[in-house]
Amino acid sequence: MGLLAPLRSWRAVLVCAAAVPLVAVPGPASAAPEPVVKAYTTGGRYEFTVPAGVTRIHVTAVGSGGGGGGGGGNNDGPLSGAGGGGGSSGAVEACTIKVDPGERIVMVVGRGGEGGAGGSGKGHNGKPGHDGHGTGVAVFPAGEGRWPRLGANVQHGRGGRGGEASGTWGSGTAGAGGHGTTGGRNLCKGSDHVRQEGSAGYRGVDGVRARRGAGGAGAASAAPPECSPAQGGPPGPRLPAGKGGEGGIGAGRDLWTNDQYPSAAGENGADGCVALTYTP
Repeated sequence: MGLLAPLRSWRAVLVCAAAVPLVAVPGPASAAPEPVVKAYTTGGRYEFTVPAGVTRIHVTAVGSGGGGGGGGGNNDGPLSGAGGGGGSSGAVEACTIKVDPGERIVMVVGRGGEGGAGGSGKGHNGKPGHDGHGTGVAVFPAGEGRWPRLGANVQHGRGGRGGEASGTWGSGTAGAGGHGTTGGRNLCKGSDHVRQEGSAGYRGVDGVRARRGAGGAGAASAAPPECSPAQGGPPGPRLPAGKGGEGGIGAGRDLWTNDQYPSAAGENGADGCVALTYTP
């Protein structure tokens, strides 16, 4: 009897322990998939195939910037040439489009407008900057020989005007900045549509006696972070996508050193951009 009592006690403990429900220890929660961003920030043609399981893609399209106008020349006298106008920025279109896996998205990213050449000598005005190029996105059904359905189309920036050369009193008028864009030709076929028009470039500075006319600033771009040049493209410093080029400074004489300086060409506008964002 003395030995049975401890056995009964241990048996009771084991039965009670078996009756206690096990508590599951929670494992690590599965993280939601991170959005994928494919950005194309260098002018040219690109293709992207919609991956399996993807039915919606957010498209951001940016038109390229216009080139800056060149600075005006002078006649080696005390009068100075005027600065060229800055180029305008490209417009921005963004929306979410419905897609099917296997469809091809064809993109044409606009190249920035070339800056105008600077004038040299009396009566040689700076050349105007060139307009940029538009950016477009089209979705093609899987397979060949099908008509595309347009995804987005966005306008480019305009080039700034060249600065006037000096030669007589009253000459040396600055070049005007490139005009901003209008919404007539911009579109993005999808939901969550957002539009940002391109801004006008800034006018240059008139050339006066012994003071060269400065170039006007190119319009700042409204491109979002996903269109940052850091996403891709060639190495070296690059302008934000869609920015207008700076206008060139006019030719003229330095008042203190009496040295003559040539005019400068306008800066090229920045290339456009297409960014595709989706969740796998």
